[in-house]
Amino acid sequence: MTKFSSNPIILFLLCLIFIFLVDLFTQRPGAVSGNGNLGIIPLGISIIMFILFGVALLKQLKKLDLNRRTCVIILTVSLLFLLLSTVLEIRFVTNLVKDLGGPPTVESSEIYRFNWLNQGTNTMFVNAYTFLAFNTMITCFYMAFFLLRKKCL
Repeated sequence: MTKFSSNPIILFLLCLIFIFLVDLFTQRPGAVSGNGNLGIIPLGISIIMFILFGVALLKQLKKLDLNRRTCVIILTVSLLFLLLSTVLEIRFVTNLVKDLGGPPTVESSEIYRFNWLNQGTNTMFVNAYTFLAFNTMITCFYMAFFLLRKKCL
């Protein structure tokens, strides 16, 4: 990997920029657009950035010299953040679907006959909650793995 793709600060900032771009190019409920799904481009790039940041985070976690107590604390806090981000994501998706008039199967919905990935729902997949959930999941798995393997001192 190059210096760019292993620098967690640069990757974190790029993730934030692409979360913003996905939001910027996602059609708001009530708006009409004939341009197609312009948000698909930053959405695809943001998924790649999420993965690259996750790999960089994992590399940084491997460098830490932690005792067992610290591993348990990090695991507990990560699980709480994972729970929080999951609840917030579910609430966000529920509100978005309600604002759009229902799911794609409801005739009165703004996204009727579209699939779930469309110009009105890009932010369901890439947002701050999914970013937080993805990275806390990586941290949880890493800490749990090393606690089970007794690599934490």
